[in-house]
Amino acid sequence: TATAFDSLSPERIAMQRICEFNTLVAGGEAKVAEVVQVKMSDSCAAFMRDDLVEAKKQMDLYDKAKLDLRSAIDKQSVAESTYKKAAAKDKAYYQDKLKESNEQLESCRDRFADIASETDLKLKIVSDKASAISLEWMILYMEAYLDHFQTCHTWMYGLMTSEKITKWREHVDSTNESILTQSSLVGGPSKKIFGKTLDDLADLEGITHRNPRVPDVLKRIIEHLETSHLDLEGIFRVSGRKNDLDDLRRRLDRGEEVEYSTISDPHVISGILKLYLRELSEPLLTFRLYDEFIMCNSLDKSVRTEKIRQVILKLPGVNRITFEAIAMLCHKIHKNQGVNKMNSSNLGIVFAPGCLYPKVEDAGALEKSLEANALISYIFEFADQIFGNTGSPANSAGLRSAQTRGNTTGLQAGGSWTEHTTTDGHKYWYNAKTKLSTWENPNVSPAGSGSTAPTPARPVARGGAQNANSFSHSPNKRTTMAVPPRKRQPEKRQGQFGGSAIRSGPGPSNSANQLRPTPPAKHGAQGGGGGPRSQGGAPPLPALPDAKT
Repeated sequence: TATAFDSLSPERIAMQRICEFNTLVAGGEAKVAEVVQVKMSDSCAAFMRDDLVEAKKQMDLYDKAKLDLRSAIDKQSVAESTYKKAAAKDKAYYQDKLKESNEQLESCRDRFADIASETDLKLKIVSDKASAISLEWMILYMEAYLDHFQTCHTWMYGLMTSEKITKWREHVDSTNESILTQSSLVGGPSKKIFGKTLDDLADLEGITHRNPRVPDVLKRIIEHLETSHLDLEGIFRVSGRKNDLDDLRRRLDRGEEVEYSTISDPHVISGILKLYLRELSEPLLTFRLYDEFIMCNSLDKSVRTEKIRQVILKLPGVNRITFEAIAMLCHKIHKNQGVNKMNSSNLGIVFAPGCLYPKVEDAGALEKSLEANALISYIFEFADQIFGNTGSPANSAGLRSAQTRGNTTGLQAGGSWTEHTTTDGHKYWYNAKTKLSTWENPNVSPAGSGSTAPTPARPVARGGAQNANSFSHSPNKRTTMAVPPRKRQPEKRQGQFGGSAIRSGPGPSNSANQLRPTPPAKHGAQGGGGGPRSQGGAPPLPALPDAKT
């Protein structure tokens, strides 16, 4: 088989042809310069020797005639002044002198006019000739290059239409087919996932931007850790054996479906997730949003969660959903820190290098890494609020947990509802007859005959405690009447990997897991406080239930 170093290999022959062409091009350009120089040298030399010299002589004549004219004008002026001052007996003498000076002045004027006209004509001729010579040079230059390019085109066209090129193309096609065949047998580069972008992994698994999800490779790792190793001491902090990590990496790069329950050291499984994130060519939270994420650290806790949610919404779909899955896993690990010895601060230090770092590092790299650690730690600690996993209305980012669509008759009954607005721009409705408030418009038609009208949020009675536990949690029925408090049943999180708990952009929901806009919730146990406030003199707001701790 011919190699690139064989004298008969296609690569060697093609390189020889390219060298021949480069030689042709270089020789043609040298010839262009020579032709232009030879053809133009005589014209330029004659122009400078004859025309420019004549023009210089004419300019000298013009300058001399101009000086003579000025001298004659001065003499005539003196003669005229002397004649006026002369005594009567000398008038005749000075009158002859004045007449003589006038005749001399007229002669100088006529001569200057003739020389000026001739000079103007000669200079125009020289200028036109210079223009013609310049344009002729440009035309010759372009004609020479045209001939050169035609020669090159003829040579290259002959090569590209030859049988040799046809054989080379066939060789390339057969070689590419062979590469694909070999790659499919040994798990070639097309299946590698480490050291690339998350989009590359999504493309490999056929994930589209319209229907994003957590890539299966990462989903299976996260699910296994969440199911079996939340109690693992030092999870993500302790590294597995390097040989075991390298072996698992090679298996994943070959596209193998790994059975993680057969791996004896669970730290290898957590380590491979950490290794994948750190080797991404772009961080999970993207270079583009780095500054916006870091800025959240400087905000007060009462608004930080809301701002983080808003920035997360700007992430590409696959990045957003994957980060949510990792954040919720780390949140559960954090809640179990009494056993696994890993709190959100430890997890932030572990994950920040793979999730959030700038494109270009500068002198403040250490300080920026600490900022990234702090932000990731905060997100992990409050992931249930950030991603709407509390079952209660979310904060003023305008996002909330999914609610079951059901009967709205209860809210529509008992008088008309009037629309009001909070100080931060959120709308709510109040019924003066029943003394109830709700976040959603109860005047819409009830769902039933194929309608998908939204289910109103839980109202609260005027003057009553704003506590979501005071109302029924039946998924298919809402009531406007306050009932005795009962223990609240936390809503079950739907589909952690099937779709994001937050969504962006207009349009109807494609999944029950996606969220719908709602006014903000309190920060509850985190002590942030918050939520919308009614304007002065406005009716009371609907309930804002506390977030789970």
